[in-house]
Amino acid sequence: MRKALLFTLCFTALSSIISAQSLQNSSWRGYWFTPFEDSIDFIFGTDTLTIKNSSGSDMVLSTFTVNGDTLVFTDVSGPDACQPSEMGTYTFAIVNDTLSFTTVTDPCSNRSIYYPNSTYRRLSAPTSGISGIKVGQNEVVVWPNPGTGPFQLKLTEASQVDIFDVNGQLTYRDHHERGTHTIRPEGSPGIYLVRVRSRSFIADRKLIILE
Repeated sequence: MRKALLFTLCFTALSSIISAQSLQNSSWRGYWFTPFEDSIDFIFGTDTLTIKNSSGSDMVLSTFTVNGDTLVFTDVSGPDACQPSEMGTYTFAIVNDTLSFTTVTDPCSNRSIYYPNSTYRRLSAPTSGISGIKVGQNEVVVWPNPGTGPFQLKLTEASQVDIFDVNGQLTYRDHHERGTHTIRPEGSPGIYLVRVRSRSFIADRKLIILE
């Protein structure tokens, strides 16, 4: 009995890890109908999601948490973003490199109408929708995270660094050369989105500032 229970717990934990890893640092393309009538890219980082249209413009920047097959989205900024307080919960499935969402609860119609009403095919490599620009995976490291600040930021090449709060307000902007830098973003404790842009990549990281 104990062995069966232990196996079940281990299997559940392993399934959760595999589900998270299947989305992290992956890119998917679907199509949204009226009023967008456009192909849409979902670009997952470690704990961030960037949604872009076919021209490569940002539509939504979000953070997400994943537990098994359940995703919780919190939008941070973007012209089509929901309010940060309107968190959306979805289940997801990946079958034959096709991603689909099912709404659990979401007060925001922008997500609840469009996310589950399309399927998304996995892209062979992460893309930003802009020719020659890739989505950064290991090019940016921020630590300690969570932390009270100041924070260390490691870059593999010269980049512009922007930090947004949960209301989409810019709280920090600077240009840093390749290397490790100390940053002191302004703002109260909470969740922030760090966006790093260089000549060759775009990377988003979630930053948690503690009291």
